Amino acid sequence: MMEVFDLVKKLTAIDGVSGEEEKVRDFILSQIKDYVDEYHMDHLGNLITFKKGSGKGPRVMLDAHMDEVGLMVSHINSDGLLKFQTVGGIEARVLVGKPVHLQDSTERNGAVKKKQLTIDIGAKDREQAEEWVDIGDTVSFAYDPVEFGDNKLMAKALDDRVGCAVLI
Repeated sequence: MMEVFDLVKKLTAIDGVSGEEEKVRDFILSQIKDYVDEYHMDHLGNLITFKKGSGKGPRVMLDAHMDEVGLMVSHINSDGLLKFQTVGGIEARVLVGKPVHLQDSTERNGAVKKKQLTIDIGAKDREQAEEWVDIGDTVSFAYDPVEFGDNKLMAKALDDRVGCAVLI
């Protein structure tokens, strides 16, 4: 089994916007299947495992969530830019610093509203964008884990995936 720090790095690198956590779930299962007595996925995609104890003492349940915040494509403009809705609680100020948004000089002076933001995928028009993207597609943040300082990590989905690493 991986060292915890490497495990957290691996988990945070996997995309898993709410409702699309299959890759995260599959990775977790690959790490634990030989160490649990039973496992199954419910109809919502949750991974549920069971490890038998000694039979003495209380039963304990541990849980964590696998999903992360992200975006969902809600419209494709005629110029190929994508409109989106947030999936999970995302502050508009956080979105402005992400590689999915281009700013003009007036936007740099104040808070930008989410409805003003678009995602530029490099498409010249709607038809070209539709070759790559469908309405309802989820969008993850393009952010690889970064080690800094003494065993410190900066990564997307850190709050969710640390809990998963602890359970693994």
